[in-house]
Amino acid sequence: MCTHPITAASLVCIGGFALSAHGGEPEFRDRVRPLDAGATYYVYYNAATREQAVTRVAADAQDPSPAAGRAGPDQGRELVWASTEQSPCAGAGFGTAYYMTVDAPCSITTCRGMTVLDFADIEYDRVIDCLRVTWVTSYRDTDVNSDGVPDGIEGFGARWTVWEADNGREEDFDTKEPAVDIVINRLLGNLPSAPDGEVARFIMDIDLSSVDGSMDRSFELGDTDGDPGMAASHNPFIGVDHPDLDSNGYFDWSWSVRFFVPGRDDIDGDGVVDGTTQQGVFDGVGIEIAAPEGQAVQEPGGAWSWDIDTGIGGAGIGSEDAWSFYRDDGAFGYLQFINVFWFGGFDCSSGPTGSNSYTPYGNFYYAMYGPGDIDCCPSDYNCDGSLDFFD
Repeated sequence: MCTHPITAASLVCIGGFALSAHGGEPEFRDRVRPLDAGATYYVYYNAATREQAVTRVAADAQDPSPAAGRAGPDQGRELVWASTEQSPCAGAGFGTAYYMTVDAPCSITTCRGMTVLDFADIEYDRVIDCLRVTWVTSYRDTDVNSDGVPDGIEGFGARWTVWEADNGREEDFDTKEPAVDIVINRLLGNLPSAPDGEVARFIMDIDLSSVDGSMDRSFELGDTDGDPGMAASHNPFIGVDHPDLDSNGYFDWSWSVRFFVPGRDDIDGDGVVDGTTQQGVFDGVGIEIAAPEGQAVQEPGGAWSWDIDTGIGGAGIGSEDAWSFYRDDGAFGYLQFINVFWFGGFDCSSGPTGSNSYTPYGNFYYAMYGPGDIDCCPSDYNCDGSLDFFD
């Protein structure tokens, strides 16, 4: 099972970042940065075939809406759950989007090899066949064919996992089970011509479906009847054995990401470190901060909260102003719980990067899609589960 956890009392400093108890959770503010990306890219990745398509877009372009794909006759997709609102304080005059560095060079081991885990709720028996994730990085890439698109960095990768029966707390080690686990090598970095310290922004849609079903990675969350439905895999009856851990009427789930750094990590588990260490990189890699669709609310006493709109399709049900940090003992080791964190409490009147800022909601950019008749992953234009190179 789990190893002995590091307690809140022992966390005086984690990677050089001061922690202070506020609202019951340690704050984690020093790694919050404005999302001033020099370039933005949309990436389509098919988990079955490992095909990939990359498109560079204008820095001020809006992210693709859930209806960005062209609906097909058999494999359209609908938005099931999303946290993609990046300017929750726009109504108060703050339009800045933020990201949080997850893995960055430093001399203290607790700021490297960290796993971020975000937790929420969802309806029972939901099939998922596409994930939307992000990363922000200053790692230098190559552009061998001079097409203005990075080539991918050997040894730079990530492990995205979706967990069932998990509410992000230490006690959930006894109930949590992985629903899907995706490891991707050669993530894209910034162009070699980018100024020092500049970051690039990436939004990736991980397509879990396949045409013939032989390599299908789709999964079901919160199974209650032993039937996976249209999914390729599930944890039978987990929605019955471990229902509703926080007693709000929905199934508890989480997602996590752990980045692998070139020249430091063994991403494929073969005992050999992959890639070459990059010198002079400060920020490393991070993920975008976001909130589910909703609105900022200021209470009579002045405190702020984020009111999630649960009446829309793809509502971010069960999202909290908090997330968890974990460590592992290697590329494929079991997770060790560190603590639950936040940025100090969502606040549209003050923030971590100066007076002209706000305190962001403690949640990250993420979305899940399922079978339906609405949407496809971007770049899978005919919704057949395969990448369309020339559409």
